Amino acid sequence: MSRDKLCAVSGCDRRTYAPGSTMCNRHYQRERKYGDVHVRGLPRIATCATCGSQFDPGEGRARKYCGRTCKPSGRIAGSVNMRRWVDKLGAEDGWVCWLCEDPVDPGLFWPHQYAGSVDHVVPASHGGTDERHNLRLAHLTCNCSRSDKLIDKSD
Repeated sequence: MSRDKLCAVSGCDRRTYAPGSTMCNRHYQRERKYGDVHVRGLPRIATCATCGSQFDPGEGRARKYCGRTCKPSGRIAGSVNMRRWVDKLGAEDGWVCWLCEDPVDPGLFWPHQYAGSVDHVVPASHGGTDERHNLRLAHLTCNCSRSDKLIDKSD
């Protein structure tokens, strides 16, 4: 019976979780969710989410990109939506919403609907970056209404 077999993952001494399985339940679930479990005798290979090349993800947590050139810039938990960016854009752009052209009150903070927020001219979902030339100040409600639509608005 296969329940007597040990997990095929290096260093694991648990029993396989089901007939025909090569891994214990913990490693099977991790492989399904993250795809980073290394089975003894098989090389570690992952596919880059950007360029599609094969690479060695190394030990530890799963990597989705082969290197820094393929990893999208600044997409770490709303890094450009921090209040310091809102203040910086407000000071540079004169505290005016670039979408509706009404004034933005610097005394309002998230989640107030008219608080300032950082809007991407070219949305990140359409390949826009977090570089300054692609960022504008907008009311939170204007930014949310626009969503990721592309608009043609000359400065």
